[in-house]
Amino acid sequence: MKNNSQLIIGISSVALMALLSPSARATTTMFQASAQGEASLIHQYSFDGVSNADRRADQMGTIDLTEQAFGSGTTADLGYGLAGWDGTSQAFSSFRQIPGADSAGGAQLRAPGVTFGNTFSYEAIISPGQAGLGGGAFDLGYVLATRVGSERGYFLVQGDGNLPSPTHPFSSTLGNGYNVANTNIITGALTAGDWYYVAGSYTRNGSGNVTWTNYVANLTAGETVLNSAGPFTNTGVYPTGAQNVGIGGRWDNGESFSGLLDEVNLYSGALSEASFQANLDQLLIPEPTAPALLALALIPILGRRRCSAS
Repeated sequence: MKNNSQLIIGISSVALMALLSPSARATTTMFQASAQGEASLIHQYSFDGVSNADRRADQMGTIDLTEQAFGSGTTADLGYGLAGWDGTSQAFSSFRQIPGADSAGGAQLRAPGVTFGNTFSYEAIISPGQAGLGGGAFDLGYVLATRVGSERGYFLVQGDGNLPSPTHPFSSTLGNGYNVANTNIITGALTAGDWYYVAGSYTRNGSGNVTWTNYVANLTAGETVLNSAGPFTNTGVYPTGAQNVGIGGRWDNGESFSGLLDEVNLYSGALSEASFQANLDQLLIPEPTAPALLALALIPILGRRRCSAS
């Protein structure tokens, strides 16, 4: 019976170590690898690296990011090598002068010549620096956006489809007008400093309209299941072909996002909710609960009692 007790203690110790070991935790690196398993991943921006050029490099394609500044902002206002959401990766910060007019001052990155077809998806891990944006005529902070003429591809914006934006959730606006009819609200009120996983999957219909669904999980709050918004169909088209894409700001210059970006993935296909959830699963494994740890701690005690009673 002594050998059995020792075996029980050994198994419980291994299980406890596995739960607590950093190697057993999900990491951003695991998330990056999971995304690379998707055949339609065309561009991946991790913002990791030793030099700033490395941090702007495209990990899957050939479109490296370029620095953009406007108004009183300079490229020196951009932040590199910052702590990412889980401490295992680096983050990048775009700059927005707050308070101030929409183009008073800011800096961001740009992906020149990203090709958009009839299907498109994105993922981003981001943290808003401000729960609301004030002082401007529009009060919008662009995270991922492109535009040609009146055709808008505002895939991820901090704002709500109104001008000016009285509330500041994450939203997605596509079509030939920035308005509520073309806007899918992704979140409710944002918490400044929290990290969010946000994603979207878009399909252009035969009429030119686009139907899409967005997904979000508050990583800081420990959410492990995606919250969906949509499907939503707009009233216009979004740009196709090779377009400049703003990362942390507008497609040209202006209205930058105030906050941190840890990861941005761009896909040429329309990913399913299951695919996004699979990537999220690799990103966030909950800490073991107190009852689970207590149960593990009781196993060797019960084993010793059984041995003593024999």
